[in-house]
Amino acid sequence: MDIVMDHLSKRFGEKEVIKDFSIRMKEGCVTSIMAPSGWGKTTLLRRLLKLYEYSEGNLLLFGQEVKECNNSSLRSQISYVPQENMIFPGSVRQNILFGNRNDHISDAQIYDIFSKIGANDFLDLVGLDTSLTENGTNLSGGQRQIIAIARAILYDKPIMILDEAFASIDIKYTSSVLNYLAQSEKYIIIVSHSDNVLKKCSKFIVMNSTVHKQESFESKG
Repeated sequence: MDIVMDHLSKRFGEKEVIKDFSIRMKEGCVTSIMAPSGWGKTTLLRRLLKLYEYSEGNLLLFGQEVKECNNSSLRSQISYVPQENMIFPGSVRQNILFGNRNDHISDAQIYDIFSKIGANDFLDLVGLDTSLTENGTNLSGGQRQIIAIARAILYDKPIMILDEAFASIDIKYTSSVLNYLAQSEKYIIIVSHSDNVLKKCSKFIVMNSTVHKQESFESKG
């Protein structure tokens, strides 16, 4: 089953934010959405999370209309990584495993994920037992994002949304994370303005006011 957005439209009062938008996202496909600020990309993502209703069209998640989905059931299928992520006082390990319902994730599994996304040097440097401050002020922005991305991967949900999640991450980590996600057989949706991110995606969408251009190209690795 795919994620299908079929002729979606959304208005806020008199303003039409999205008009007649359609796309099909397949399992194992990394889809990137590009748009200037205020031109609908966040609205689009929030529809998928059922935070906004849509005025017209259909949004199907694995064959079921999103409007008909139970909120908690729907969101249990999605990992969402925003640009700014929650880091709380506690160890690196506790922050990585925050919100995870699997109580049996081992340190070896955490190290394995960090190795696969090319960030094992981060764990080698700080360790899992290092105490973090409120909002992770003793980490760099990129380190906070790496924790958030690893956290989302360990949730092991079928859909992952990364909303400008690579903005503060070094390009070497970005490439490794995207290479891993491209092989994950999940539905990956990325909002980014980075050419380095786009080169790793199998499809990208350019949203220009109410005109939406979809382009596809092969990843160059």
